[in-house]
Amino acid sequence: MVEDSKSGVKGASFSPKQPSSRAIRPEWVARFKQDAEVHLAQISEGLQLLPPLLGQTITPEETESEQHDLRELFRHAHNLKGTARMIGLVEIAEAARLLEEALGQAYLEPLLFVSLQRKAVQEQVDSLMGLIQNIVTLPSSA
Repeated sequence: MVEDSKSGVKGASFSPKQPSSRAIRPEWVARFKQDAEVHLAQISEGLQLLPPLLGQTITPEETESEQHDLRELFRHAHNLKGTARMIGLVEIAEAARLLEEALGQAYLEPLLFVSLQRKAVQEQVDSLMGLIQNIVTLPSSA
């Protein structure tokens, strides 16, 4: 586990040697990379669309909209975590778990999700995108 001293965000570093009892199939990794980039783009875009101060909405409709938006961001992180874990990308799954945890906390306590936390979550997204883009897909041996 690595902690960014500037933001205080903990994350996982990527190592091409993933501990797994089975081989990671290159076609799974290639598909994972495509899907992961979409999930992370959706999270990043969603973060930008959230109001500056969550939990301070005036109407119940606005509150419900915020909660729905946060659930969607959480769902993207959850799917990313599960898929990474399923194909054996353990460190990426752990980084996605941390992102999922941060988004879950924002959902449970929106008043605490101020600009500092939002920036830290965006940095987690960017870091995870870097890890995913650095995955090398080896040709499958037929």
